[in-house]
Amino acid sequence: MATAALPGFSISYAKAESALARMHGLAPGEISAWRSRYGALQRGGLLGSANRPGKGASLDYQPDVLHRMMFSLELVQLGFVPSAILRLIADHWDGKLRDIFSKAESAIVHGHGTGDDVILILAGLTLAFGDEPIPNIQATTLAKLPTRLTFGLDGEHLAPRLLLINLTAQLRKFHTALAYYHLLPEIVSLGERNSLTHTTKKRPPRSRMTGPKSMTRAPGDAALPAPRRRAKTAAPVTREAADG
Repeated sequence: MATAALPGFSISYAKAESALARMHGLAPGEISAWRSRYGALQRGGLLGSANRPGKGASLDYQPDVLHRMMFSLELVQLGFVPSAILRLIADHWDGKLRDIFSKAESAIVHGHGTGDDVILILAGLTLAFGDEPIPNIQATTLAKLPTRLTFGLDGEHLAPRLLLINLTAQLRKFHTALAYYHLLPEIVSLGERNSLTHTTKKRPPRSRMTGPKSMTRAPGDAALPAPRRRAKTAAPVTREAADG
């Protein structure tokens, strides 16, 4: 399910959260911690000024919002503090990051193997001190990555520190998890229909009657005599048997 090919695609927050949790293997306690961080990031403008809480309208989780949400969890997993995440999104989402995510999505559909996977490069990181935490943001394919690392690590242009994320690989995992939860009601419904189809009807238990139906009596009726059993008669003795 490549969301880039579905401009009208939209899901609920619950499904988006469940897909991210499944993708990252989060335990129940970790899901609660992530939900708390995500709420703070959303209030800080993670999803854009139009999608801040308190606008009075429910939020549709469409591809752009899902990409922001997914990217924020990637950065949380890498140890980014909320202020650095929000600044990165505010300064570079519209200019570079949205386009890089779009290319990473396209590689899922149109790529020819993992060599075409889109790799996000965050170069010259200075998360503790400095005005610009990530001064250089680039993207390349996995096949071309070795030649692009020279620029990020030669130390001549930027601090020789960089971070790499295979966005296409992560988006594949996200799509797989998202498809599971998006189709879950249909899967459950199909399972219920199958169970009903294969369930055999049980016959009602037979009533144990000692006689014909007419022999039963209603409350208050006099007891009816039990049916007499026919006595067994001895077989006739033939003349030959008597003479013998």
